[in-house]
Amino acid sequence: MTIPEEPTKDHGYPEFDTEPVGTFKLDRDFIAALEKHGFTFGPGTRSPHNEMAYLAGHSNQRGAEIFESDCWAWKRTETNPQLTVRFRLLVNEGKRGVVCVPYVWGNCSGGACHRPTIDKFVKVVAKHFSDLHTLIMVAANVETPPVIHWSEIELGGVKSVGRLFDELFGRNEKAMELAR
Repeated sequence: MTIPEEPTKDHGYPEFDTEPVGTFKLDRDFIAALEKHGFTFGPGTRSPHNEMAYLAGHSNQRGAEIFESDCWAWKRTETNPQLTVRFRLLVNEGKRGVVCVPYVWGNCSGGACHRPTIDKFVKVVAKHFSDLHTLIMVAANVETPPVIHWSEIELGGVKSVGRLFDELFGRNEKAMELAR
């Protein structure tokens, strides 16, 4: 999976993280569902890792990706391991909208940052739970992060963030400065 261009690097737009859109307890049923999709949950085997319990995605990591984490880790004393899904929102003028990249964290001590592992987790969440946030459902059913197109929020004529502020606020210099 390719990650969308980073607007903060290309255009100077800030990134924003949503509040959690779902919190999921790793109970027996959910762990069983995750295991059906290649995840494992259990303690580490060698010191100091044997003091932690890991949910590993076992994604096929290659090259530079090998340095990205493929698992979430909790102290073995944690009795209620949970993971939350949130989205990083990135303005993307090329896609004419806001790209919504899923991130998964929770009450863990360390988390997966390997994109295939995160995407696989989101897909299992969508299959196992009902009544989910719309973005989770959309993210689980597409190959690239979902985009909220400007036309979906009735701003279809906007070609850039600067034009968005211009259309909404006219020539208000403070608003244009915010847009830049």
